[in-house]
Amino acid sequence: MPPLGDSTSIQSSQDRSSHRIDRVSSGPRAQGDPPSDAVGSCGSGGDSDPVANPGAAGVTPEVEILPSDSDAPARGGRRLGPVTAERLETALQRLVGSTAAARRLAVGHRTGQLRLDAVWGLDGPTGGFESVAVLMRNAGRTAGVLLSPVRNRSEIQPAAELIRALLADRRFDADLAQAMLDPARPLDREPLLAAGFESLAELRFMDRPLPGPSIAPTHRDNGSIRIETCGDEPPASLHRLLLETYRKTLDCPGLAGARRVEDVLEGHRAAGHFRADFWRRLLVDGVPAGLSLLNPNPDAGCVELVYFGLAESFRGRGLAAALLGDSIRIAGGAGLPRLSLAVDDRNIPALRLYRRHGFVPGAVRSALVKRLRTPDTTVA
Repeated sequence: MPPLGDSTSIQSSQDRSSHRIDRVSSGPRAQGDPPSDAVGSCGSGGDSDPVANPGAAGVTPEVEILPSDSDAPARGGRRLGPVTAERLETALQRLVGSTAAARRLAVGHRTGQLRLDAVWGLDGPTGGFESVAVLMRNAGRTAGVLLSPVRNRSEIQPAAELIRALLADRRFDADLAQAMLDPARPLDREPLLAAGFESLAELRFMDRPLPGPSIAPTHRDNGSIRIETCGDEPPASLHRLLLETYRKTLDCPGLAGARRVEDVLEGHRAAGHFRADFWRRLLVDGVPAGLSLLNPNPDAGCVELVYFGLAESFRGRGLAAALLGDSIRIAGGAGLPRLSLAVDDRNIPALRLYRRHGFVPGAVRSALVKRLRTPDTTVA
């Protein structure tokens, strides 16, 4: 499945238990095996908090917040458009619900430690902001959209208009927009649906403890099964295997064809800290059969399983357990306490596999996406 994106990391300020989708942005994350041996990992489960750690996003803003004299469309006499520098903290307070958190986010943005590519707002009828939307670009031509909580149904259509106006700005060069929401707040999804987003999946975040640091061998060889490092392989060879693992996936099938395979791989590399020796390939009788892509994320205190999948013809043979066991051992070499992932909550075989390997189910988040354009070459 093509996963989701990093930009939603700021949402931890809105809801401490929410996680980044990536990683609903990095590209296909995991493919489902048949019930006897299914695998899936919709995204990473890191919960990096830019409020506590503004450097977590790590990208200098490239789109300025416009000055107070900038032109902006109006809605019923109320200003709708980019938030001025003077009102940034007020807008972020409406987004995250905390004055102190909004101040830290504003400082992170102004110092270039936190990426807020666009902050747009709709003025309230009596002052302040009725709605605020933030866009954050991710690697791999995706963009995360964050929206302030919807307080009543009268805010739905104006908020949808705000989102449409924000996404109409073509400077952001994205194929896919994504949002991740708390399913306990169903009203928050209504403006996104009205603005053309589609419900993709309910993502289940899971993690398990890791052992202490260890020396990981470069490969594991068990008769006809070999697991080896592949992070330094030519991109074309990984592209072919990724495409094979996407076929008939049980994880977020609605993302099929939404992104270029090159962009998917770029997104995977950008999730956490890329280490070539943490990317693993499973071969059966010398034939590439599966991928497990791990990225350490010290800011989040975990290793993220950003992608895990088997080619369709190799599912149902117990190979997922072998590859996952190898991944857990490799992840222990990072010296971090947890291994985290996200998986489509409908992928029952994958959930069973992860539970058998010690992963504990955590929060669920609703993933929504909107295709902004059709890429020239897609992921199949």
